[in-house]
Order: sequence, then structure tokens, then C-alpha cells
Amino acid sequence: MSLIKNAITYKCDLPAAATLEKHLAEHPFRELGEAEFSIAGFVPVKDDRYVFPFPDGYCFRLRFDEKILPTSVIGTEVNKRVNEIETERGEKLPFKEVLRVRDDVYNDLVKKALSQSRHVAAFYRPKDRLLVVATASKALADVLSNRLVHAVGSIKATTIYISGISNGLTAKLKSLLDGGDGLAGFEIGGVCKLKGENGTALSVKALEIQESKLGLIEALEQGYKVTELEIGNKDVHFRLNEKFVKKGIFFHPQDDEYDADDGIDQFQHQASTELLWLANACQQLLTLFEYKEPAADQEKAA
Repeated sequence: MSLIKNAITYKCDLPAAATLEKHLAEHPFRELGEAEFSIAGFVPVKDDRYVFPFPDGYCFRLRFDEKILPTSVIGTEVNKRVNEIETERGEKLPFKEVLRVRDDVYNDLVKKALSQSRHVAAFYRPKDRLLVVATASKALADVLSNRLVHAVGSIKATTIYISGISNGLTAKLKSLLDGGDGLAGFEIGGVCKLKGENGTALSVKALEIQESKLGLIEALEQGYKVTELEIGNKDVHFRLNEKFVKKGIFFHPQDDEYDADDGIDQFQHQASTELLWLANACQQLLTLFEYKEPAADQEKAA
């Protein structure tokens, strides 16, 4: 089973593993308080270590707990209380009082709400300055990066984002359909998703791309853009979307099985291998789309 199933990637400079261990250990996860809606903190990866090293890198984990409190539930209770007050007074409540009622409802419900826990791991490869947050959720990745900054201090980091990648993927697909080598180094697999200017969605299986060549070319000429495309090389496959998020990552089995000494050794080998293969694939993409990292004075603290 893969350790990295989805990925949001950053270019950043993080401390050495031993230094980061001290920082994260000072910001551990603690249980949610009764009146709190959410909380996040770092948890050990293995053997009570907050930062777990492996060849050419290390990883760490964040736990994020959040109360389940749907807006519809809040809205229903607010309407109920407002109606009761208006009936009692015989007049419509001013907007400011409605807001106070909403605050009261929220404070009451959050104390009774159940919570859900999510864990997200991050893998760092100093050689490439590559931080891989193993999630497809930008919101969850932001929670991790914010807590990381809180623990360590200012960190110069940039999300790896290619402006206009949807147009780039569209151009690469069109080149491929025209007989060119639009995705040099990668092959197409799985499903290709497109969206028209009016929001109409189109999905084509990889095996049907050549069979649907004329229809796809027509769709592209009508303004359809590629929003997600499954691509891969000899090491890894994933679905790449227009926000440069990698989803459904699948690493190809190695020809020679690694003879691990124990579970820890196996984990370290797998983490190192997956991160290396993903780093190589990311670099291929950056080269393919002619990505230029922002100048140092354009980077901002994560």
C-alpha cells in the first residue's frame, strides 16, 4: 500500500530532522476543548518520534480534529429561536439581534457536536527542497503549513503551481492527437476530464482517446479545456489536475523486492523510494511546462 496517495507540493527550506523534531515536539496535538470547533497538532510518526528520517529525507504527521456542525443544522435552530422570540415579542427581530442569536446557537451546538479526526503526513526531500503534503485537500494542506510555521517560525515556501496548466494540458493533449509528442516522458492512462466554457463536463477513457480523436479535437476547438488527466512514467501514475494536485498516486512495484530487516526498515525504504519517484516525476512536469520558480524576493513565508 502506498504511503503517498495524493500530493500537494511545495518548494521550501526546512530545518534538519533533529532540529525540526524539537520544534514539533513543542507543538503536540491535544484533545479538543468543549467549546472549540477545531484543533491541530503534530503527532509521532513512529517510536514516539515526531520527525522520522529515511534515506534522503524525512517525514512528519499532523492530526486535525474538527467538530461536525453542518450549516443547515445551525440555520434550522437559528430560525426556530428567532421565530419563538418574534412570536413572543410580536415584532420582527433587528438584524443585530439575529446575529446574536446565531452566536448563541453556535456556542450551544458546538459543545454537543461530534468531532472527526484526520491525519496528514508530509514528506520532505532536502536535496530538491521538495515538501510533499500527502493530501488532495488544499484546506488540510494549509492547516499543516500554518501549524508548521507556528512551530518553526518563518519559512520561505512556494506552492508549486503552474499558471495556466489547464491550457497547458489542453495543448499537450491536442499535440498528442495531432501525432506529436505532447507529453514527452509520460503516457496517458485512466480518464481524461474536460470542461467547456459553459461548464459542460466531458470525460473520456484513455483507451477511447484515439478512437474518439475527431470528437476530441472538435471539442478542443470549441473551447473545452482539460481539467484532469491521468499520466504516468515507468515509476508512477497519477491524475494531474489544473491546480497541479496529484491524485490517486500509484507506484509501480519494483522488479526486485526489498529485503527489509523489519517494519521500520521497510517503511524507510518505501518512503525514500516513493518520494524519489514522485520528485523525479514532478521535475519532469516542471520541465515539460517550463516552470520557473519565483525569485527569492517573490517568495513569501508559508
